[in-house]
Amino acid sequence: MRLGTKGEVSARSTDSQMAGQSFLMATLDVLPSPVAILDSQGTILAANAAWHSDTAFPGGRSLEGINYLDTCASIVDPAARACHNGVREVVDHKRLSFQHEYPCHRPGELRWYSVRAQALPDYPDFTVVSHQNITSRVMAERQLAQERARRADEAPGPVRTQGAGCESRRNHVGC
Repeated sequence: MRLGTKGEVSARSTDSQMAGQSFLMATLDVLPSPVAILDSQGTILAANAAWHSDTAFPGGRSLEGINYLDTCASIVDPAARACHNGVREVVDHKRLSFQHEYPCHRPGELRWYSVRAQALPDYPDFTVVSHQNITSRVMAERQLAQERARRADEAPGPVRTQGAGCESRRNHVGC
């Protein structure tokens, strides 16, 4: 069995690393939600295609090399502060994961996201951050809450009855 010269082995190793990185990016790119990999300082090392196509993220920037935590910290907003603090705790190994829902509206468009940061136990210098658009769910919850409030406003209120302090609603008496 011939292993090859040092240069040949090094070239195969480099080819293998490049194939691994290509596989990693292809895997990330098929995910529909924006995903980024942060280093131990919070710098974005890699981001998938969904991340690059959605400029909803802090400061509207979505490029590798920026510091995700610094960008979140620069935004004067309670949701951005919560995001910064939670992701920072994951990057600093103070917790394994973090999840937070936040608004990210554009002019004329209401949007909400759920951010999740997850530590990689076997790779402690890296954190995965993903943002999932949850606008449909939030809008449905709001619509349901409005419908419930409307029904509560239309329902008859409690009526005091004779007796030992019992209250009744139509067709229901409870003591």
